[in-house]
This record gives sequence, C-alpha cells and structure tokens, in this order.
Amino acid sequence: MDYVVQLNDDENTIEMKNNIGNTIKELENLYSWSQFYQARNQRTKVKVAQNQIRDKKQDLVELKNEFKNSKKTKR
Repeated sequence: MDYVVQLNDDENTIEMKNNIGNTIKELENLYSWSQFYQARNQRTKVKVAQNQIRDKKQDLVELKNEFKNSKKTKR
C-alpha cells in the first residue's frame, strides 16, 4: 500500500514540475510578444501582454509555493 502512495506522490511531483515548466514557457512567449509589440509601438497590445505577464508570474509563484509545500508534507 505504501508503494502505491509513493507512486502517486511521484506522479503528482512530475505533474507539478510539468505545470511549472509550461508556465515558464508561456511567460517566455509573452515576453517575446511584449517585445515585438514594443518594437512596433503598439501600446495597447503591450499593456495587454504586460497584464498577462503579471498574471502568469503570479500563477508561477503559486505553483512554486504549492510544490514547496507538497515536498514539506512528504517529510
């Protein structure tokens, strides 16, 4: 029974790491678009991209905190 719980914990850890990685990729993409819009002086699109970046950063912080907390509870 403990083995099954360990497998589920490992799967959960892998899923959390994947979510963090995907969020980082999305952030990088948003930064690229923001730079693209800035280079073309498209201010409204820059603001939208910056708002999305802010939201995505907050999501990333929450995911990292959730990951840290899950590691603490395993001990």
